[in-house]
Amino acid sequence: MLQRQHVEIQQLSASTTSTIPGEKRADKPHDQTFAAGSIAVRMDQPYSRVADALLDHQFWAPDDPQKHPYDDTGWSFTDFSM
Repeated sequence: MLQRQHVEIQQLSASTTSTIPGEKRADKPHDQTFAAGSIAVRMDQPYSRVADALLDHQFWAPDDPQKHPYDDTGWSFTDFSM
């Protein structure tokens, strides 16, 4: 699906360790190792926003007046074993 949207993806040929930013602003970055064969999506490419929209979590403030957000991308990606 990502390649159909012109997102550049790479499959790792060897295990790689990368520094991952914290999920919240106060969280510290941590190292994570990805196994050989993992799919990598670089975020310094022209279509990185497409990858971000399709793969990222939807964040919604609990006190937002609209209590039922409409998720227009993630709901259709229930199975990644295409």
